[in-house]
Parts: sequence; structure tokens; C-alpha cells
Amino acid sequence: MRQVNVAGQRFAVADDKPSFWDKAEAGLWEPALLAEIARFAEPGSLFLDIGGWVGPTSLYAAACGATVVALEPDPAAARQFRANCAANPALAARMTLIEAALTADGAGGAFGSPRKPGDSMGSLLLADQGASQWQADGISPEALVARLPQARPLTIKIDIEGGEYLLGSTLQTLAALQPAVVLIGFHPALMLSAYKDGAERLEDATKAIFAAFAGMEARVLGESSANPLTEALRAPITVRFSRVRG
Repeated sequence: MRQVNVAGQRFAVADDKPSFWDKAEAGLWEPALLAEIARFAEPGSLFLDIGGWVGPTSLYAAACGATVVALEPDPAAARQFRANCAANPALAARMTLIEAALTADGAGGAFGSPRKPGDSMGSLLLADQGASQWQADGISPEALVARLPQARPLTIKIDIEGGEYLLGSTLQTLAALQPAVVLIGFHPALMLSAYKDGAERLEDATKAIFAAFAGMEARVLGESSANPLTEALRAPITVRFSRVRG
């Protein structure tokens, strides 16, 4: 077990990712994302972590005071997530892990990872690729919403290695919850490599995601002037959809 200080929040970890936590403690892992989470993660708020991995953003949000619901379909990562929760009993009381992938119809599917289970790179778009493959359960946006507590404000983080493109317009179900902010990681290279017509699919799916959150201001996280849709089509970025300016 190890005590870490990530962006001003202290908690324990019990996984096998020492180099990752070194990076996080040094402020070299997703500083803009953590700063955005800190703006809204407070007592009485809800943090929905879609793609929880071993728990860095979930633990951070919980340490800030939020109630957390996380989704993680990789069994190896989910085990480490639970170990990290168990290392923080006070935080674990406000954290729920759902071992499933968010999918448009709630069906499960095959995942693949270019390295190993638990490495944060598992994707539905890599089902027949990589060094490891597995089957995961699914949960639909509607079924997920039915399991959420009614805490507010709501922050949603989606980072699912290309799985965002398979959700498309079904994300309207999450938008209907009127979250304060939605942070979505886009992974265009995965979409381009997964399909022969990847460029066309990428554009259509990206536009559908933006349309789902049409009532919210969109910008590239950490940038004020970049065109978010243009950037999302060509680079791995996080887009901030927000009802709160600034």
C-alpha cells in the first residue's frame, strides 16, 4: 500500500502501477482534467466515471468529497480499482463500481488491448487485435441512469478508448440529466484503424457526440481558442462540454 498526493488530494493505492502514481504525484498526468474535476467534485455532488481504469479520477473526485459511480469493463483493472477503494475505507463508502462497458444497446462485447489486461488501453475497437482479449458485460445509458443517485451537481467523465464513437446519439440520455460538465476523451486514431471506412465513420460518430450535447458549450480542455470539433477529428484530446462558462 502507498499513500499518494495527487493534485492536492491524498489517498492510498494498493495496485501494481508505481510508475503511473509517480507520474501522477509529479503533476504530469492529466493536470487539466484533474483541475476540472476539482471544480465540481464536492460534498453532495456526483462524479460519473465512465472508464474508471484503476481509479485515479474516481479516487480523486471522492477525495474532493463527491459521490462516485464508475464503470470499468476490464476485469484486471476492476480488481485493482476495488483494491484501491479498499485501501481508503472512508472514500469507498461513497464509491460504486459497475463492472460493465457503456454500450448503445446494453449488450456486452469483446475487448482487446495492445499490451496486457489492466493497462488502460482496452477497447471495443480492438476486439480482434492486441496481446489480450476478453468478453465484458454491457450496460445501456438508460440502465445506467436508473442506477445513479440523485446527487448534484453532476460531472461526467468518458474515456473509453474509442468506445465513445459507438455510443453516438445515445449519449443524449446522459445529456438529459443536465450535467454541469461532461469531459469526453476522443481517440480518432483507433476509429481510423478499426474500419476500412474509418474516416467517414469517425466524422459521423464525432458529429453525433457533439450533437448529443448541443445545448452545452464545447471547448478543448486546456485550450480556449481551438475548434473542438476540428481537433477531435484529428488528435487525441479531451473536450469539455459545459453549462458553466470558464
